Amino acid sequence: MAVKLNRKGYSHARRLIEAGKVDKDSSWSFDAEDGNKILGDPPDWDEYGRWFLAVETEAPEDTKEHWKFPFGKNGKVYRRGVIAAKQRAAQQGYTEIANAADRLLQLIDKEEKAADLEVREEPPTESRMLRFSALEERAIDEERREIEVSFSSEQPVERWFGREILLHAPKAVDLGPIRKAGSVLRNHDPNQIIGRPVKVWLDEEGRRGKARIRFGSTPAAELAFKEVKEGLLRGVSFGYRVYEWKRLEEDEEWEGFHGPAWIATRWDVVEISLTPIPADATVGVGRALHINNEKEVLQMGKEKDIDRRAEVPEPEPKNVPDPQAAVKAERERVTEIMRLCREFDLEELADELITSGTSVEEARKVILDKLAERKPPVGGVGVQVIEDERDKFSRAAQDALLLRVGARVEQPAPGAEDLRGLTLLELAKECLRRANIPLVGDRMAIVQRAFTHTSSDFPIILQNVVNKQLVDAYTEVPTTYQLWTRKASASDFKAMWRVWFSSAPKLIEVPEGGEYKQITFSEAGESYAIGTYGAMFSITRQAIINDDLDAFQRIPRLFGSAARRTVNETVYAILKDNPTMADGKALFHADHNNLGTAGAIGEDTLNEALRLMMEQKDASGEAVLGIAPRFLIVPPALKTTALKWLKSTALPADNKSSKVFNPFQDLAELVVDACLGAAGGGSDTAWYMAADPNVIDTIEVAFLDGNETPQLETERGFEVDGMRFKVRLDFGAKAIDWRGLFKNAGA
Repeated sequence: MAVKLNRKGYSHARRLIEAGKVDKDSSWSFDAEDGNKILGDPPDWDEYGRWFLAVETEAPEDTKEHWKFPFGKNGKVYRRGVIAAKQRAAQQGYTEIANAADRLLQLIDKEEKAADLEVREEPPTESRMLRFSALEERAIDEERREIEVSFSSEQPVERWFGREILLHAPKAVDLGPIRKAGSVLRNHDPNQIIGRPVKVWLDEEGRRGKARIRFGSTPAAELAFKEVKEGLLRGVSFGYRVYEWKRLEEDEEWEGFHGPAWIATRWDVVEISLTPIPADATVGVGRALHINNEKEVLQMGKEKDIDRRAEVPEPEPKNVPDPQAAVKAERERVTEIMRLCREFDLEELADELITSGTSVEEARKVILDKLAERKPPVGGVGVQVIEDERDKFSRAAQDALLLRVGARVEQPAPGAEDLRGLTLLELAKECLRRANIPLVGDRMAIVQRAFTHTSSDFPIILQNVVNKQLVDAYTEVPTTYQLWTRKASASDFKAMWRVWFSSAPKLIEVPEGGEYKQITFSEAGESYAIGTYGAMFSITRQAIINDDLDAFQRIPRLFGSAARRTVNETVYAILKDNPTMADGKALFHADHNNLGTAGAIGEDTLNEALRLMMEQKDASGEAVLGIAPRFLIVPPALKTTALKWLKSTALPADNKSSKVFNPFQDLAELVVDACLGAAGGGSDTAWYMAADPNVIDTIEVAFLDGNETPQLETERGFEVDGMRFKVRLDFGAKAIDWRGLFKNAGA
């Protein structure tokens, strides 16, 4: 579905207003009889089309379905008809149509003449907008799991304010936000991170924005990469914000562009998503001009109010909708449509609904129609479950409780504010009422029944709240192990064997006409298995009756923080404990050539570390690996000293002139962690260096099925009058190869 402004109808409305043919007071309705009266017999579709503000481009022009948002009849513009058109267009996300209706209302209320009607529509600033373009198959690198995309260009796009062009010059476009974002989404869904941009740059010669995207290892990323290779996921979309515009008038030329046009002279890129695109990429609210054979489509919109009234509100809104509110509404619209399509296995429909500006309410109707088309199995009955009042209440109660404990809820569910004032006991009673369970007995009995009755939603609500607090705390705790270690996924608790990178054999020269020789990898390496770490806590009947919010706020967050610290401490314990490797020697050992002469961070000790790491040999003892240190890892006590040596331009040594060049500047990235210091059971003098884990193995951290967040299980039993929660995290860490690590005990 593609709806755009009907300029013929807009111009007709302006001429009527100029002539004073306006009904400002009458109520408004437009039924089939009104339409037939305008259409006439024989039908005059040209006359009929002059009384509508929008057209449905996919419907034939000689059908009523082609014409949208009537504004007048009986030879007059109806003020309340324009209000109705504006309200409906805004609710359904058709911004340019809503703006056009708003302009007509201003003209009606101010009683301006035609000479004063040429009010220029100006583009928004700092509002998030989207564009779509097609992927190129030749840009796929299957071995690296990467694709190169051209996500933006200087192709003009028609907007409600005119023709838009994004200037692709170094001083015009800021790629900093997308470089910092660090993730690529699927269909702008923040819950589906499928990769990261390893490189984003401006192709000045081609006047395009380009990115190299590497896919992750999550199931969503695996699916996305598979669909890209198969040509099913064939579009790239980017979000951008414009801060400065330059207006080109008719016949005006600037930097090779011709007016009329709006040139974005300062703008930034905030998001990149992979998404399906329609075969005809010109559909949508914005329409691409056919230039350079590139297909782009612009999407702007605003979510329709789910509880839209059947009758148009009488009072006219005094102000044009806030751009920032429109942006927020558009994000919510996209997220909700994606959720609905995933829930009912209609993901292929999501892009069509999003790009066409379909409101959430209309999307629900489309989805219901699609579900109705599905035939039930032979001999059985097909059942489709739609969210009921019970589900809505559960989500509202969950968000209400989260708001009570001060948690961050970006978009509370409808009704959450109303339930926010309930105590825990009152919430338990409400759950019982909704489950038609009698409220008999004292408070203790009521709470116990809310906990244990299978029809009560109370335990599920509590579990969801606790789980969110647990996961939020886990992700918020600052840790450093992930900066320099390698992450892995374990499918079970069996021992995993890791062959050293350094065991790879070298290539053998093949003389002219000679045969290639079969070589084998060394089986030298390390093995380890993941383990389970966990603890339990309870929420009792007494806590519910006492309205003790600590049970939902502080306690789960403490467990979440503890889980995160456990992983971090486990990794750093390897450096501190110096475990025995598969060859029977300690991780840091003189025979491993990775233990330096004890001394503080300085010219001699850093030079020794650099030399020892670069002189490491492979498992055969023949090839020199030339390993470069990537990280300098220190306790807090050595942070200042380390910064001097890594960031100073001049050599920091006391006996050196300030003009002596510091060869260790930017030698490595600094990692500081308190687990290594004396307070963490380590040393305030020892320091370490590590290589890039993508170059050679150092320490590997594995999580069961790649799940890095703690899991929550609940139990309702006799031992505790209430609920017992078990927090569990399955992971393991192991030093794989000593060649990528170095230690100096310090002084």
